[in-house]
Amino acid sequence: MPTAQPGHLNDIGVWLRRTFKVGLARLAHCVLLTVLGFVPAVFVFAVSYLTLSEISNDGGLQGTTVVMTVLLAVLFLLWMLWVGVVTLAQNHLLYHAHIGNRSSLGQSIQAGFQGVGRLAWAYLTLVVYLVMVVAVVGGLTFLFSLVSGTLGGVFFVVAYVAALALSVWLGVKLAFLVIAAAVAPPGDRPMVVSVEMTNGYFWAVLGRVLLLGLILSVALVPVMLIFGGLFGTLGASSIEDPGSATATALIGAVAVGGLLYLIVTLAMQVFSTSGIVRLYVDLGGPAQPAQPEQAAAALQ
Repeated sequence: MPTAQPGHLNDIGVWLRRTFKVGLARLAHCVLLTVLGFVPAVFVFAVSYLTLSEISNDGGLQGTTVVMTVLLAVLFLLWMLWVGVVTLAQNHLLYHAHIGNRSSLGQSIQAGFQGVGRLAWAYLTLVVYLVMVVAVVGGLTFLFSLVSGTLGGVFFVVAYVAALALSVWLGVKLAFLVIAAAVAPPGDRPMVVSVEMTNGYFWAVLGRVLLLGLILSVALVPVMLIFGGLFGTLGASSIEDPGSATATALIGAVAVGGLLYLIVTLAMQVFSTSGIVRLYVDLGGPAQPAQPEQAAAALQ
């Protein structure tokens, strides 16, 4: 349950321990959800390949190619919505794991379908705001450049630095956007929830997110070193002795290394999500009441 006291978050050690404990317990379920999110990509890429083939053969958008292009756009949009559903389901599953409730994959996917609309609306709103800011900055840069090239250049540099600072600020203020869309009550707007939750905790949230990213990045280094070393050694051997045995070993090393890299990457994604969800729980983020079966399971 929420454990943060007014004015400060939990100790970093406690936060990390709970982050990795719950992430490890739900790792298989979250990885399965991630895989389900990429299954439709096979159909999207197949239609993309056929569409590009038609364009190359016809020399442009002609005949059935137009229909295939529209179909590709619709499939891509549906795929993005499905990825949003799966991402929300993963956050929902981890949230209930952190507070001690049992949530099945079906319940979490249902919550993902319920929250994908307001998540898409939040992202659309954010994109509109960012486009407006870019348009204003671009227009001012053009006007200043007409007055003086130096003035326009200085303004562009200042705007670029301000954009970097704005990116960091938005990254922290919207850190809980996805989890809020997954578990917050229907009347709450995820963007507002995330912004209000980080008030007074900006640097604490930023520091914990950077620390978690550093830990997960360091965990990836041994995999990259092993994979790179095997690939480099076998690659050099195949050049010196291009035999079938060396080529087979090279293919095997690439396959094993790629699989290991994929597993570690998926685990990093789960643990990073678990860390954000844990912060949301510790800060007492709003959530819908547990379903009766979840409450009963938590009491057992």
